[in-house]
Amino acid sequence: MLHKSKFVSELAVASSSEAMEADTISKNGRSSKSQMSRGNILSFFMIIIASCIVFCGCEFFDNDNDNDDDDKKNVDESNYLLMEMTNDDKSCIKFEYDNQNRITKVTNYNQEGDISSARVFVYNNAGELASQIVDNFTYTCTKNGNKITFYSGGEIYVVIDLNAEGLPIKMDSDYYFIEYKYMNGNVSEFRGCWKESSCDNLTYTYDDKKSPFYYSKTPKWVLVYCLGYDIKNNTNKHSGNVEYDYYTYTYSYTYNEFGFPLTRTTTVKVMDLYDNEVDLGITETRTYKYEQK
Repeated sequence: MLHKSKFVSELAVASSSEAMEADTISKNGRSSKSQMSRGNILSFFMIIIASCIVFCGCEFFDNDNDNDDDDKKNVDESNYLLMEMTNDDKSCIKFEYDNQNRITKVTNYNQEGDISSARVFVYNNAGELASQIVDNFTYTCTKNGNKITFYSGGEIYVVIDLNAEGLPIKMDSDYYFIEYKYMNGNVSEFRGCWKESSCDNLTYTYDDKKSPFYYSKTPKWVLVYCLGYDIKNNTNKHSGNVEYDYYTYTYSYTYNEFGFPLTRTTTVKVMDLYDNEVDLGITETRTYKYEQK
């Protein structure tokens, strides 16, 4: 997802689809899903996306020897966890999990390998998110029915409404609000507005393969809202206005034998003042690494 606001910048990183932000594509001052030329947009699906892990400790699925049907039958694909997403500029996102395979930490690294941001998720005995630590800020969290409330310093910070499937449909704060719509288990529309000001309106389409978080035990609303990641299928296109520009992001993937993405290539276009679509010449390739737990 693409988020922007003081709250989102601290609490709900994104892009995606993202949140993320090693999800940034930069060329000649231009930014991708996480940051636009005129807007500081943070990503859903990523976060932002994406999105938490050690280079040498992560492994690709073995595509050379996994063509044997008997070997594939002996592998439980639901036990594979995404450990790392690396962009071709060497920035990356690494993931850590608890013994229930829930995300407990997401760490973003810049091109030099230094930590640029980190967030920690703490769960209570009921399996619900109890707090989120974003860099040096701690936000406590409570769940009451279909409402999630984040607190900062004892004061209500934001309130999130969930649907029957546990997916966020609305976020409200003093200055900013977000609305989500879904189709076939995926976010189809995102609307984020500064109150009494401009709105960002985005639409999404998807492939028919499994997202890296298809089997995730992390609460769905955390994946969508806090991290901005795809939860069922993989975004193959999202477009819409970000402040005064209209952007289109197109994604193409390669997959392993289980249908999880191994690589993703992104291209970006923008509408000029005369409604002509201009290819910005921006491309990024992301590599996914997994481990079996």
